[in-house]
Amino acid sequence: MPNDYGQEFPGVPVQKPLYNRTHGVPLHCLPVFLVIFFPILLDSCPLIMASILIIDDNELVRGFLRTVLEGAGHTVVEASQGREGFQHLHRMGIDMVLTDIYMPDCDGLEVIMTLRRDFPKIKVLAMTGESGDKNLLMAARKLGASQVLTKPFTVEMLLKTVESTLAGTPQSLA
Repeated sequence: MPNDYGQEFPGVPVQKPLYNRTHGVPLHCLPVFLVIFFPILLDSCPLIMASILIIDDNELVRGFLRTVLEGAGHTVVEASQGREGFQHLHRMGIDMVLTDIYMPDCDGLEVIMTLRRDFPKIKVLAMTGESGDKNLLMAARKLGASQVLTKPFTVEMLLKTVESTLAGTPQSLA
């Protein structure tokens, strides 16, 4: 009985090449299978997996954000201040920056202005714990933040806002 290479070895079963094995699905049916089931598989996965830089002077907040975002499948890099964040931006590919507005070294508004000047394609999500200061949030948006988020926020709100920021969906300011 010939093997895959046309050679015969008595008592050795003939193996089909791996590329011919389709687990019972005829080869001519695979395109139809992918057209029907691939969109369903995509719907069950998060929309976009991204590389996210978190800039916040509060270590507990950074840890919480890292845990949530990594749990959602994103790659996360942390910086405790704006200048440290810029070093990460120059060294690695970042899709989105999540920055606090109030920081001692370089505040979030300065971070946003620098990002818009030096990295205009990076999405920016600005957050603040100052819920009463609507003017600050509006300033962050006018300076180029894609979205703003007021602390405290839920995990669901965070993930929804991150997903819409990455997708480029505009935020309502109502």
